[in-house]
Amino acid sequence: MNPQAQRALENGDWDGALDILERGVMRAVSAVERSRLALELAGVWALYGKDGVEGLSAVLQDAALTRPAVRDEALFKALRAANTAFALEADIQQGAATRDDLRRARGIELALEAVQGEGDEVRFHAGAALVALGEPVRALEVLDAIRLDSLPAHLRWRWHSWRGGALEDLARWREAAQAYRAGANLTVGVDRAALLQDEAAMLLELEEPHTALETLEVAAKELGAFENPLDAASRLHLEARAHLQLNNPSLARERAETAANLELTAGEPSFGVALVLGQTLAALEDWRGAIAAFSSAAEIGGPVDKGFALHEMGLAQMDAGLPDESRATLTRALEVAEYPHKGEVMSDLAELEYRLGNFDAAQAHAQRALELGATVPASLMLANVAYEYYRLDEALEHYARALQHAPEGSRDWILAHQMTADTLVQLGWRDPERILYHASTARPHLEPSDEWAVTLEGYVERAKGMLIGSGSRTLN
Repeated sequence: MNPQAQRALENGDWDGALDILERGVMRAVSAVERSRLALELAGVWALYGKDGVEGLSAVLQDAALTRPAVRDEALFKALRAANTAFALEADIQQGAATRDDLRRARGIELALEAVQGEGDEVRFHAGAALVALGEPVRALEVLDAIRLDSLPAHLRWRWHSWRGGALEDLARWREAAQAYRAGANLTVGVDRAALLQDEAAMLLELEEPHTALETLEVAAKELGAFENPLDAASRLHLEARAHLQLNNPSLARERAETAANLELTAGEPSFGVALVLGQTLAALEDWRGAIAAFSSAAEIGGPVDKGFALHEMGLAQMDAGLPDESRATLTRALEVAEYPHKGEVMSDLAELEYRLGNFDAAQAHAQRALELGATVPASLMLANVAYEYYRLDEALEHYARALQHAPEGSRDWILAHQMTADTLVQLGWRDPERILYHASTARPHLEPSDEWAVTLEGYVERAKGMLIGSGSRTLN
């Protein structure tokens, strides 16, 4: 790269680097020199992601018109793949395209063709394109083949950032957090703060809110008084999520409302802030406010985001005692083709019908939810319906399936244990050893004031008495 442009990039002077390279392109005498400098300029525009699409497109077009043979070069193909990826990403956010767009297939093809050539800079841009195109496995293969010390300094921290994005897409939260932190350690200012926020988001996925808050505090200190309103809103959104995990809904609401006001002033509302505001208001049982926030989130977000917002809004309407509205909203969520949690939506529709006493409809929805992969909530609902109809042996089968798939210690796992114990009691205490096991497993997870804790304690004592009377030695 042009040495002056390289120094500007290392100093974070993006405008200076662009200006130097643009002047170089204009002054180039030969077509070969002009196209080479154009690719260097395109490489800088590519670092802006979807915000650099217009500049990147124009420069690539200029390079191809100046010297058509450049189209066959690996770097040109990698940058075209990146341009395709970022343009598609921008269109998706605006609702003008879907992930199934033909451009996505072409972008993947270009990226994979590019990495057949040599050069770690080529691999960097191709890997970034593959992450943006939703191909995290292939992206990691390309990025992990790069010799990091061969990249210029301004690309090294970005390599960690793109790698973190690929790991995040694969739900490898811990590795993604480590990648974002590694990138943060290689840069300063706004870029470091952004990577620390990405790390905090991964820590929230790992349900480590205390560590996430500590990381966000470091991010805030990195910028100090120079933090712009939208960066502050992004940070406060994550703080709100952390406080929700810590069961501090009032603190979460304070952060979420401040973030929303900052975005409103800037004229750039975001899906994430609207969603977390709805979640905090729902936690505080401010149903009207929660429903309004979720409705805003559904309007702001892309297709998948819309599904999440409608799902949350339907649940809020259910808890607010608005069954007709809830049913309609959850049905809208099912109609979002890209939404990946349709099984959970069906399970919530089953819950709605169950609350209304429509057990046959609840059973039908729960069966469909089970088919769609929402095994735990669907099994619990099918068990509840069977229990209502006093088909107790059938209920036990459903509770057993829920226990098999629910994470140990989760609310669903506890519920399945307590209801298994209760169902066995309803069957006439024919298996006191199983009653003892399930009741004593669930009981420590409940608050002493919980009515179920008292009920389970009674089951434990009676089951112990029956086992002692029968001479059984299996008391614990």
